[in-house]
Amino acid sequence: MKKSHLFLFSLALVATLIFSSCGANGSESKLPSIGEKVLYEQNSVKITLKTVNEDLLGYAFDIEVVNNSNKYYDISSENVCMGGVYYPFSGIQSPQSIKAGETKTIQLLMIEKFINDNGIDRLEDIKFKLVFSNGEEKTKSDYLTINVPKKDEEEEEKPLVMDASGTVILDEKGLMIVSLGIKDINEFDEVKKGIKFYCENNTDKDLYLRPDFTKKILVNEKEASFDLAHNLPANSRSYAVIYIDKDSLAGFDFDEIESVKACILIENEELSDDFVVESDLIDFLK
Repeated sequence: MKKSHLFLFSLALVATLIFSSCGANGSESKLPSIGEKVLYEQNSVKITLKTVNEDLLGYAFDIEVVNNSNKYYDISSENVCMGGVYYPFSGIQSPQSIKAGETKTIQLLMIEKFINDNGIDRLEDIKFKLVFSNGEEKTKSDYLTINVPKKDEEEEEKPLVMDASGTVILDEKGLMIVSLGIKDINEFDEVKKGIKFYCENNTDKDLYLRPDFTKKILVNEKEASFDLAHNLPANSRSYAVIYIDKDSLAGFDFDEIESVKACILIENEELSDDFVVESDLIDFLK
């Protein structure tokens, strides 16, 4: 009986040591100490940052929403940026419904894979907008900021690693788009073919990038189709992707593609027809 108890105790001790070691390492290497902060307080809605935890996909920020209004809201996020880089897949992962008079904790997720792809191995300051909708109205907050302190005042700044070594297809009005060509795009362990772009918005306005659907899209000079919809948050860098498949390539195989041409639009709001840039026909693979 004593040997059995000793064996069980030993197993428990080993498990505890392993768990403690993993937790300590994770906390020391990744999670900064972030205190509570009121992020938003308007229209009888108060939103407070509570804490940050590690998640299977990255870093989850717990945010408490107190809705003292007489309206329900679906709350989502947009234009989530960290260290000046826009991360389209990060943020509140699906709209969160908050009833009138309800207090609820929701999460804003920063996905580690995409952060690491840019050479960053730690959290940096995060900015984002919240979107409030309830069927009758839709409003957006100004940019909200989560300040992430350095763990060590002497922590070395690591350079941002973003590939911009391609063909510049647009460079005007504080905007730059570089075509990186056809790439294998690995997102959430699923590889797809796509034309990848490096984008810079060096203006103080949130903008929106899309093709001009009133003009022809050409693959090897034959009419084709594809979709591109990409936010360009103010003062940010990002990657945009046109996902392509055989159904959208006028019957050509990927290795037969020599040119993909379209006109692109950059506008102040999605589908607003308030254009900042209206390009001529551009070959994305020249």
